[in-house]
Amino acid sequence: MSVTNAEFIERIRRSGLFPDTRLDDFLEQQSAPVDDHAEPIAVEMVRTGLLTEFQSIEILNSPHPDFFIAGKYSILELLGRGGMGSVFLCEHMRMRRLVAIKVLPEECEADPAMLARFEREAQAVAALDHPNVVHAYDIDQAGGRHFLVMEFIDGIDLQTLVSNNGPLSPELAAWCVMQAARGLHHAWLAGWVHRDIKPGNLLLERTGTVKILDMGLARIFDHSGSNVTSLFNENTILGTADYISPEQASGSLDTDIRGDIYSLGATFYFLLCGKAPFEDGSVSQKLLWHRTMNPLPIRERRPQVPEAMAAVVSRMLEKEPRNRYAAPGDIAELLQSYCTPPPKLPGEAVMPTWSPAVVERIRACQAPADLPAPQTASLGNRPAPKTDLAVTGKLLIKPAGKHDKRPRTPVRKVELPLWLMLTMAGLIAILTGWTVYREATRPKPQPATTAGMLPILTADEADTNVDGFACVDMQVGAVENSDKNVYLYSSPTHTDKCFFVLIDRSAVTNGRFDTTDPVKLEKEFSDRRIRVVGRITRQGDDTKTYRTGAPYIKVVDPKQIQILSGAE
Repeated sequence: MSVTNAEFIERIRRSGLFPDTRLDDFLEQQSAPVDDHAEPIAVEMVRTGLLTEFQSIEILNSPHPDFFIAGKYSILELLGRGGMGSVFLCEHMRMRRLVAIKVLPEECEADPAMLARFEREAQAVAALDHPNVVHAYDIDQAGGRHFLVMEFIDGIDLQTLVSNNGPLSPELAAWCVMQAARGLHHAWLAGWVHRDIKPGNLLLERTGTVKILDMGLARIFDHSGSNVTSLFNENTILGTADYISPEQASGSLDTDIRGDIYSLGATFYFLLCGKAPFEDGSVSQKLLWHRTMNPLPIRERRPQVPEAMAAVVSRMLEKEPRNRYAAPGDIAELLQSYCTPPPKLPGEAVMPTWSPAVVERIRACQAPADLPAPQTASLGNRPAPKTDLAVTGKLLIKPAGKHDKRPRTPVRKVELPLWLMLTMAGLIAILTGWTVYREATRPKPQPATTAGMLPILTADEADTNVDGFACVDMQVGAVENSDKNVYLYSSPTHTDKCFFVLIDRSAVTNGRFDTTDPVKLEKEFSDRRIRVVGRITRQGDDTKTYRTGAPYIKVVDPKQIQILSGAE
């Protein structure tokens, strides 16, 4: 049923979007009868910036529209809908900051798996602080609805960009993948994998920055049995069929960062060719092809792609994880040469267009950066006083004369009694001694952190209670071999107060270290100082009692071990 002007205006008043006085000022300039259809006046309100397009449609379609979340966010536009809920562009009503808010679907509120996954997404995003990862500001619930408040990105996702405008230039594609790889490397150092890297989850801002979206499929790679997917649906395969890694396609729950590298390689392929590696086929066929087939070489589809760049994509798409790059940072370094100088960015014509009300708010958020410096700027911004230094090269300090307007301040000579000076000296000595004693008896500080926010533990901190990823810095005191593993101990006596490193022989044999020769391997690590990144695990019951309860890191990738010093 069509809405009349009178009904439309009444709905706006009930919505509380803006004061009645502002609405009355607008209506004074209109001459439409109250019984006319409301569509023309709705269009005029959008044109003048009184309403956004989303708000006008909601008011036309709903007698009681609700544009507020938790009483502090005002909904401006609908950015998208997906399996994990709706994403709205909102404005914090007091701070006037634009944010993106993801609201969990109503039907998912009673689903423990969905709620747990939503909580995990919030934790994943909140744990990361990197320019190439979308920031999270808040997670909350109101009226029985859960929502996540995130950074608003004014840009376009790479899926839409390529679908609407064709493949990217090799330089721009490398630019986007390089930034995504940096964001993934940061997430990996913090202990997270994304598990759903695809063009639709990479946003290109108008300024050229690429941001990784949707950490909803991210999973901290541990083996504690708390994985939500395995708890509630063991047959679920997480990921997107066009960009899923072979190990995910086979249903493995042990996907590590190399699964993200494969998905990023498939995304790179799409950016260069305009097609996913296996675009034609059903979902089941795509899952099978990712495990068994190689895609058509990039240069056969697009000959202008540099051979070296095509080789990078090819290695990222290797079926076996051990044959791919070990870390996303390696990919970023290889692509750096294609991004210097930065490539030409897409024009404004391909970027999303906003209603005037949204444009006005975006400009308001950017306005402070464009304002001139205030008059109370630092001294460094004020003009230097005129002195004789510029003329003679010497700064001449002239004595005050009779023409000086400011009177001289008399200098008072203060003399302290001897007893007071001795008392002050005694107090200083006591305070100094107390400070030295306090520093000497201060409890051991918490472990330092790396750039990736990982604690750095030394061998004498083996009893530190660390639940998660850390970086162990230790001197190798003993090397031990077994059929499947290699053990590096921080103490030659193998006490339960030492760290040890467990190297998976099958995963490292073809890597940096030759684990097939025990003598050579022992020489490789003996008397070396090493740094190992990984999850700290406590050894359970074991036939060798010196391992019981000892903390250790399992190495599945040579990149986890860094040799810092030692005999060659």
